[in-house]
Amino acid sequence: MHLATYVDALQRDLSAVAAGTDDKSTQTAGRLAAALEPALRLRFLEALGEATREVTALVPGLRVE
Repeated sequence: MHLATYVDALQRDLSAVAAGTDDKSTQTAGRLAAALEPALRLRFLEALGEATREVTALVPGLRVE
């Protein structure tokens, strides 16, 4: 699965929140967005793993990987 699409969207959202503020806030938001990328990828993978376990548990005879 390509997580880059979702991570990029969240980074754009963070940048949009900082838009219209002073330059320092905009730069800080950009650095924060870049620093969060590894954590966001990990959290997405954890959420997807949990979802697959839940679907597998709900549907007898089905194994979602």
